[in-house]
Amino acid sequence: MTYTPPYNVWTDGKIKVLLDPGHGNDDRGYIDGLYKTEGESNLAFAKKLKSELEKYGIVVGMTRTTLKEDPSLAKRGQMGKGYDLLLSIHTNAFNGTANGTETYDDTNSKFSNKELATLINNTIVKVLGTKDRGVKYWKLSNGKNYFGVLRNNSAINGMLIEHAFHDNKSDVKKWESNQNKLASELAKSLASYYGLTVTTTPSPTTADINIIGKTSLTKYQMLTYCNSKNTAPKLNTNLDNLIDLYIKEGEVEGVDGAVAFVQAMHETGYFKFGGDVDWKQNNYAGIGATGNGAKGNTFSNPQIGVRAQIQHLKAYASTESLKQECVDPRFKYVTRGTSPTIFGLAGTWAADKDYGTKLLSIYNHTKAVETVDNQPIPEEERLKGRVFVTYDNTVDKVQADRMQAQLGYYPVDLNSPNDLVNADYIIHVGGGTSHSADITLTGVNRLETENKVTEFIKKQKGA
Repeated sequence: MTYTPPYNVWTDGKIKVLLDPGHGNDDRGYIDGLYKTEGESNLAFAKKLKSELEKYGIVVGMTRTTLKEDPSLAKRGQMGKGYDLLLSIHTNAFNGTANGTETYDDTNSKFSNKELATLINNTIVKVLGTKDRGVKYWKLSNGKNYFGVLRNNSAINGMLIEHAFHDNKSDVKKWESNQNKLASELAKSLASYYGLTVTTTPSPTTADINIIGKTSLTKYQMLTYCNSKNTAPKLNTNLDNLIDLYIKEGEVEGVDGAVAFVQAMHETGYFKFGGDVDWKQNNYAGIGATGNGAKGNTFSNPQIGVRAQIQHLKAYASTESLKQECVDPRFKYVTRGTSPTIFGLAGTWAADKDYGTKLLSIYNHTKAVETVDNQPIPEEERLKGRVFVTYDNTVDKVQADRMQAQLGYYPVDLNSPNDLVNADYIIHVGGGTSHSADITLTGVNRLETENKVTEFIKKQKGA
């Protein structure tokens, strides 16, 4: 097989793959084995596959890098923008006896690639020795994907893989004992498809986000995502003004202010601080903080703190001279131009080999802010057509029934996914996980879920 250039080939000529380890740290009935949950299993394999793909110079992103993360389905799909392929990694479950591998290709003809889906599915079956359930397509009545992540896919191609059944002991054994080999063989198959061979160039230098450049995220995206992580940042200014400083100071030195702000969110724990550096120091990137209680440098005000970070990033990313007087006390210690990209900061700015991956994860989450599926629906855009509400227990059914009584929506047991084929729009209420929801109304407890449903009903009724 050879790679057929898609309708919009990226100008940098690099192949980019976004791995989506399905779910988070949820409990989906994973039987006794190496992993406790499907989310843990998916993440472990995605990390192995990422490492193998990078040997071929493929740029690899991930929708999540930790068990705690669980982005919405829409958000995961939208993160695919700029990638050649989105692979959503899952294991299946049914009745304990069902088994095998199946690959769901994107039902949208613009993003579908049955040739590649077949290659992926065949590789998995061959390595794992599982039953071949084939390449499949699951559509709603409106022709859109059943799977929310594929319905919102922005990559050139998108696929969801059910590698094995995690409630079947035989499948679990095959899945867990062959992950390293599968990662290697699947990477080899993908590289062959895209016409790539093993490269001697370390993958971090092929990162797709440069540090030098114009600010690549909007102020709204940065402000909204940071607020979603911490509503009370510890700062000597307000968050709105701080973001303005990153944009302004970045423009002066030609550094992407969004990259710098993403780094600041990571270094400060979304401005909660709590480490060696104190929030009063105006040091948002840990400059001079070497561990063991070393507090690092202190800057006179937020603007100088941001400027020092921007200058420090420019030192790593470029050999160009500074435009302003140097306020970064460690600028002179940097070997200039060694790390022009986000991934390049791993092992240079920070010793953590996953530093670049962590930054890129935060960047992608921030980039997807404006497309999350839980944004309030404007009054003039109330849902129309056949709206289905999924639930997975008797407590949540109460909320689904409320929405049926007040809005005329159709309640559907989450364990009966085939009942959703006639839906124009899908809402999920309460706990559990839905592969199909456009909107999720779930709180940390029953009362919060009930309140979210109440507010949603009010919006839809125009109250």
